[in-house]
Amino acid sequence: MLVEMPDHQADRVLRSIEQNHGQLSNVLAKEMPVLQQPGIWPAIVDAVAAAFRDGESVNVAIADRYRPERPSGQ
Repeated sequence: MLVEMPDHQADRVLRSIEQNHGQLSNVLAKEMPVLQQPGIWPAIVDAVAAAFRDGESVNVAIADRYRPERPSGQ
């Protein structure tokens, strides 16, 4: 699955997945209505889970940008 969006939106999606345990928040749904379309949000959550699954190769430079212990954009 390939989803294109600006970095700040991708960061928002990743943080929402983590903070809401994979559930689409009402706030994020209002910010990005496309996420409410059938199958879109579950597919994104599954793709994120697969990307961060242990044992699979991950581009560390990209993954480090989205670690929860790091502030956004750093």
